[in-house]
Amino acid sequence: MSAETLVNTQAEFPPPSEGTRDRRYRLRAAAAKVGYGRVRRCGRKRVSLTVQIRNHDGVCSASGFETCGSIWSCPVCAAKISEVRRQEVRKAMLGCSEAGGAVYMMAFTAPHYRGQGLRGLKDRMGLAWRKMLSGAPWGRLRGDMGLIGYIKGLEVTHGIKNGWHPHFHILFFLEKPLTEQEREKFEWKLFNRWDQIVCEAGSDPCNFAVFKLEQAHTPEAAGDYVAKFGSDYEITHLHTKAAKGGGRSPWALLDLSAKGYQEAGKRFGEYSRAMFGARQLTWSKGLKDLYRVSDPSDEDVAETNHGDVVITLDGKEVDEVQRAGYRCFLAMLRAAETGGAVAVRAFLRDFGLGRRSDDLRAFRSQYYGETDNDDKGEFAGRAPASKRDMAVHGVH
Repeated sequence: MSAETLVNTQAEFPPPSEGTRDRRYRLRAAAAKVGYGRVRRCGRKRVSLTVQIRNHDGVCSASGFETCGSIWSCPVCAAKISEVRRQEVRKAMLGCSEAGGAVYMMAFTAPHYRGQGLRGLKDRMGLAWRKMLSGAPWGRLRGDMGLIGYIKGLEVTHGIKNGWHPHFHILFFLEKPLTEQEREKFEWKLFNRWDQIVCEAGSDPCNFAVFKLEQAHTPEAAGDYVAKFGSDYEITHLHTKAAKGGGRSPWALLDLSAKGYQEAGKRFGEYSRAMFGARQLTWSKGLKDLYRVSDPSDEDVAETNHGDVVITLDGKEVDEVQRAGYRCFLAMLRAAETGGAVAVRAFLRDFGLGRRSDDLRAFRSQYYGETDNDDKGEFAGRAPASKRDMAVHGVH
């Protein structure tokens, strides 16, 4: 992504003290404009006559809207899905450890260059992995390692220098821990087989230095390794990798798109289309059954609503709030969290008065925490990127 093409247009900046949930909703609003598929309607299209606001452990959400169930394109759905997937991985690792086994982690990547399309790179990586698991050489290696099964996590980043970077994070479930000598031997054998397959496909050789077989010592480490995509950490550290010279996550591209960088929006759109329908986590046959792990779909996880009902609202009331933007909708949820049904009714009353008023500062100050110097709310005009913002994201 060149500095010449990463041009800012009119943007919507986050409030000064943006929380994780606020950021997810802001990014979902951006994904509705540049993403592909049902994310364009996720949390926006009402599918019920009424809307229920529910409270789960002090955090409110609303049911009655379409959910896309996309871990790739929707930061709101991805949060729910990734947490469930991490719990599944942790359960499997505990089962393996209790049986005397051990879990090892290894990342698989291949050379990639700027200008290559993501869909083609992703498909070539998938084909290479299928070849990796076929034939007598893999059968012998699997037997020597004492391999019970594996979990494959797919992840994608984008770098200014080398473009799209799809790669796999693999968890190998073994019958017993490896000695250091065995670990080094299997690290080399796994790399060597992968490198041969990649080179046979016409790619340049892989770099052995980045292929490390390491033991996952805790269930949390295993879960985060393959199922961190869409987690709170990724959403709150959008530009950490880019700042260190690594690739940007898709969420970082979406954040830049929300701030007006058109090229970032195009990149996210390409990514959203290329990843549509792809599995983020793949378990080897029989592994979930072995450790009694349930198998809900991403869509089912995203549609699940927990918590007690705070209030049931007429859908048309909520439609007006939705049209005012994500920050207004979040303000309604926060009202439910702090004051329950009474506070929600008060919010809707004040919202109706505010919409009919020429001066919306009082409403915004009460529910958004804005001051007279902060004019970047839902009801305000959008501002172009500042020089400081451009510098922070490495855009010159």
